[in-house]
Amino acid sequence: MSKNISIKGTRDGLTVSLGEGDIQDLLEELDAHLKVQGAFFKGGTVAVQLGARPFDQSDLEKLSELLNKYDMALRTIVASDERAVEAAQAMGLRISPPITAAKSSENSEAAAAPVRTAVPVSGALYIRRTVRSGQVIRHSGPVVVLGDVNPSGEIWAGADVIIWGRAHGMICAGISGEPGAVVCALELNPLMLRIGDLVARGDDNHKARTKTGPEMARIREGQIVVEPWDGIELGE
Repeated sequence: MSKNISIKGTRDGLTVSLGEGDIQDLLEELDAHLKVQGAFFKGGTVAVQLGARPFDQSDLEKLSELLNKYDMALRTIVASDERAVEAAQAMGLRISPPITAAKSSENSEAAAAPVRTAVPVSGALYIRRTVRSGQVIRHSGPVVVLGDVNPSGEIWAGADVIIWGRAHGMICAGISGEPGAVVCALELNPLMLRIGDLVARGDDNHKARTKTGPEMARIREGQIVVEPWDGIELGE
């Protein structure tokens, strides 16, 4: 993806940052990226960071239409340009000013709240909370959860999923087609488990078997297997 466009996940949805360059070119780059990765973000709400760059209502409408094409909804504009703010108001969008060093410490702490719960780290999405029932987390890279994934909670990750807690919801790893992805949890008992293109569902036998501690699920010999997370070598 171009350095002029970035997409990051937060606890409140997705943040799309548009950098320098012609607006139409940026929209075309974003469209090309979403054609490949759009499935990760389907159903997400989006905040777009524009900074001080000019953006009129026609530009915002094109951006909104582009996101709608991939089942994403534009909700918030982060901007300081007067035209962009007026256009967002006319479209009924939420408006947030860019965070600067001049902000008070109180405002900075409030703005940092999402960072404490969901922040991309070296391509990974780190979530420091429980994923509650009905919540859906989508990320194109690895996902790390410091908490539980409750029943009806969902994780959709392009790579590995690591859960430092109980995994009782729907866990999908390697959904970009990566069969080498793994799912690890302190208690691995999902309603549905997907790795790459393979799917396994929780059953009574799995629920009843004696727990031996943390476990890892991966693909071996064409099927998903669950093993104790103790001394496993991923190169096996």
